[in-house]
Amino acid sequence: GDGELLMNVGALATISVMNPSNLAIVCVDNGHYGETGWQKSHTSLGVDLEKIAIGFGIKRTMTIAQEADLAAGSRFIREGNSTGFVLLRVLPTEPPHSKRNFDAGKAAQLCRCSCGSICEICVAFSVTDPRPSSGHTTTVLRLGATCAKSGVSIAKLHEIISAGAVNSGIFQLIAGKMLEGDLTGLKFTLVNAMKDLRYYTHFAESLPTPALVGSAVHQTLVNANLLGFGDKFIASLIEAQEKLAGVKIVPR
Repeated sequence: GDGELLMNVGALATISVMNPSNLAIVCVDNGHYGETGWQKSHTSLGVDLEKIAIGFGIKRTMTIAQEADLAAGSRFIREGNSTGFVLLRVLPTEPPHSKRNFDAGKAAQLCRCSCGSICEICVAFSVTDPRPSSGHTTTVLRLGATCAKSGVSIAKLHEIISAGAVNSGIFQLIAGKMLEGDLTGLKFTLVNAMKDLRYYTHFAESLPTPALVGSAVHQTLVNANLLGFGDKFIASLIEAQEKLAGVKIVPR
């Protein structure tokens, strides 16, 4: 989104220097900060993110501002052999309503071709909120023991989630590197994570307002700290799950 890119615009400099041939960036620009109260972003006030990308040295760029240009944008992404940047300008309105599939049986059948078997883990993800968050990442780490004991490939679970709406940079930083045996992807300790999330759960209770996911994730962090992993980084939740379940989840 335009707001996220504005707050991390320096990433374009690194991308320009590295110039990976298999990377295409699509920035969806609705001119607003959707997560913080729908304030106008700078792109509503004259800032042009395509020109910023050009200024950083990205050579292949384009702006799409009308539906008729979508086909050209698709070709632009597929046919290039260097980094591409597409600024997709959209209206600042709610997207069309779509009905989620909450039929676990049907979701299991859809999942069969990807996992090779009906995977209860993927069914759970298909009927839960798709927005990427630290809560989803923590859930994946906790599911590691279930994967190990049921014979489901955690690498395949990671592949499926990476292809969907739950995927995020934080998810890849933690879960992606974890599969390579690297538990230091996100250098933030479990004890600090437990403390920070406690602020939120206590705040929610004081209002009061439900915080079911936050409370569950906080308890997971508490358990990891009680097991002696407090000074390790977030991905070491997988070590806590290995200890609790008595299984080996990822190679190290």
